[in-house]
Amino acid sequence: MGWKFEFDSLDRTRLAELCADFGLSEEQLLQMKEVEKIAYLWLSIYRDVTDLSEHYKECLIIVKHEDFCILTEETANRCADFLGQSRKEKLLELFTKFTSGGKVNAPGKKLHDFKRDSSKLAWSWVGKIDANDCKIIRDITEEKVIELYGYWSPN
Repeated sequence: MGWKFEFDSLDRTRLAELCADFGLSEEQLLQMKEVEKIAYLWLSIYRDVTDLSEHYKECLIIVKHEDFCILTEETANRCADFLGQSRKEKLLELFTKFTSGGKVNAPGKKLHDFKRDSSKLAWSWVGKIDANDCKIIRDITEEKVIELYGYWSPN
């Protein structure tokens, strides 16, 4: 997909933690293919999310991007319930606005239509990666992804 992640821009402490988490030296990590680096970063983020959700389960809710895009109403209701919000329709309106886009006036008074199908957007990356990159990502992240999502991908 042409992914590029500048690990130099990553906080040094976070980079050291990332390496320690996976038993890698910084040199080993930096010499990996971009897709491998990003897969390890994703895995680290997935681990952080699950660790935080275990530790703070009373005050934290995990909302996956895919649910936000595909199950907009159910996700809005779930968030409203978690927040103790009785005005679910307002939250749904906000969620719909951010997942579906709309017409906006950009600088220069040009009208741009950003209407999009968010349900297709959620998994759009899957068809854009080649089989080798997909295997690398899956090999590195599969166990944690299945723990979080219940499945690897929609394919």
